[in-house]
Amino acid sequence: MNFRTKKRNNGYALTGLFDKDQKGVFCELDHYGHINFVTSKVCFAVPAFYEGENVVELSGHIFEECSDMEIIIIPKTVKTIHWNGIHPHLNQIIVDDENPYFQSIDGVLYTKKGYNRDGKHVANNWRELVAYPTQKGDSYRIIEGTTKLCYACFKYTSISTLFVPKSVKEIEFNAFYECRNLNVLRIPKDCEVKKGKKSSHYYTEFVKD
Repeated sequence: MNFRTKKRNNGYALTGLFDKDQKGVFCELDHYGHINFVTSKVCFAVPAFYEGENVVELSGHIFEECSDMEIIIIPKTVKTIHWNGIHPHLNQIIVDDENPYFQSIDGVLYTKKGYNRDGKHVANNWRELVAYPTQKGDSYRIIEGTTKLCYACFKYTSISTLFVPKSVKEIEFNAFYECRNLNVLRIPKDCEVKKGKKSSHYYTEFVKD
């Protein structure tokens, strides 16, 4: 397994991974955070360390080559996640309980209260929905107290029914990119929907209640 990386002040960012032998081999961690190579294409545990330093950031494109992956496991060292949503078989995201910035709630990736997806403390009542697995299901109720839906968080999912709590104040551009089954979404009247370039692949109409 090979990783594309970028050096950060406090560790490494993983920007991509690939198998030079084209065998679809992914890897997992042992109890010491070392990489063990396995032949499973289903589960990928992000390494906590790379070349002796913490893995602190995940690029939005890191898993694009992993089309068969069903489960992602995120270690306690990761502080920043840029999601891109290109994971057609993904049904669960797991986060180490000791990660201070992110958590998995029923397989869906959220920030912990008070933090944004860049690992910065924003406000004590702040929580972001970062990623909804593609194969999670077509109906979902967002956790009460969530304040922001991040870029691409529902991208390419089959979601058709979504319950948005009144706590949601912001929806980033492309949060619902290619959500062909979600034609109308009712959102709180004071929620801000970020605008971007018009796209023929964006089907959702937002209706404020």
